[in-house]
Amino acid sequence: DPILMDTEMPPGMLGYKACERIRQQEFGRAIGVIGFSLGPYANQWQAAGADAFFNKTDFTEGPDKDAIDARIKEVLSKYQKK
Repeated sequence: DPILMDTEMPPGMLGYKACERIRQQEFGRAIGVIGFSLGPYANQWQAAGADAFFNKTDFTEGPDKDAIDARIKEVLSKYQKK
C-alpha cells in the first residue's frame, strides 16, 4: 500500500523530508509515496523520491478524477507484488 503524506506534518517535520528518510531505508524503496500540499512543493517531493505529487487544489478546483485515479493506479502497479 502506498504512503499518502501531506507536506505539512507535525511541528518540525515536512512530508518531503520524511519521504527522503523513508527512501534511505531498505523497506522504503519498495513502498509507493504520494505527496500532497497546498503549496508549490512538487520539485521538493520529486527530489525526495516521491512517486507522485498532487496539489490539493487538484481536488478542490474541478478535479480530473480520471487523471488522479490513473496516477494512483500507476503508483500502485509499480509496487504490486507479483
